Amino acid sequence: DFAVSTVPVCGGSRLKNICSMGGPDTIIISSSDGAKKTLRVMEQLTDHHYEILSVPEDVAANCIYIRGPAKVDYLLHPTAEECPNSVP
Repeated sequence: DFAVSTVPVCGGSRLKNICSMGGPDTIIISSSDGAKKTLRVMEQLTDHHYEILSVPEDVAANCIYIRGPAKVDYLLHPTAEECPNSVP
């Protein structure tokens, strides 16, 4: 069972465009002001601690975490061309 809460998204964006799960305990989030405000609301609604990975572009935060078989997990993410400021 998972607790579910309604989270207002700040900054006029969609939630999937500013944050996503990067693993079981990791949230990937854009560094935009709206995303930071949304994250603060999310943190107030949960007792669970998440690691936060902040990325400079909204598009870079739009990922899909897949828990695969045999404990092999995957993270589908935008290409370097789609988010050049988020690539080291």
